[in-house]
Amino acid sequence: WRSFEAVAGVLAGAGAVEGERDSERARGDGGAGPTATATAMRLLPLGEVARSLHGENELWLACLLASPGVQALAPPELAGAVAGVLAGELGLRPGVRARYPPSPPVVAAIAALDGTRASLARLQWRYGVDAPLAVDLRLSGVVQAWASGLDWAAAVADCALDPGDVARLMQRTVDLLRQAAHCRALPPGLRDAARRAARACDRKPIADMLVAEERRNILRVVERGGEK
Repeated sequence: WRSFEAVAGVLAGAGAVEGERDSERARGDGGAGPTATATAMRLLPLGEVARSLHGENELWLACLLASPGVQALAPPELAGAVAGVLAGELGLRPGVRARYPPSPPVVAAIAALDGTRASLARLQWRYGVDAPLAVDLRLSGVVQAWASGLDWAAAVADCALDPGDVARLMQRTVDLLRQAAHCRALPPGLRDAARRAARACDRKPIADMLVAEERRNILRVVERGGEK
């Protein structure tokens, strides 16, 4: 319950939900129990976006996709911006470098989120919520170039990173772009850009890896069903 209250506090502070809280005294068999809080909350537009996403910090991903700077990006640039946030979650090694830097619009769009990220960090610290807020643009240019048609050999050259790690970032980027494309709470223009960016990134060898991952997920579901 305390974890729920903490997350609700962050969501309310970030403007993702609104509502009133009525404190109630929960009683057990022997008398007064711990104080509980009955909360009636309504999702605001940012909360609607966050509810439609799946990731390690859905609220931060929602802030990314809801920002005007990101919504103005072209499809390959959108892929690069998304990768910059997801790469931060992956905790890439300090020595990572890439031949292709992100374009100025991508850098500017992410920089414009600095204030939002700092506010979320303060909220999460206040409520004791541990969720990633890291940003790492070192591979954003590679993902942006891949979405623009770059071949795989050139994409992984001079990255000083295992191709499997680059592929994992590409996979996660495609997954979030697909989620954004189906999120009705986002503007149609961004949804279309996300759909086009996902389609541009979803080609061999990434497409084959995504299919293999989907098959593994299906097998896990089937095996869990068999165990039950």
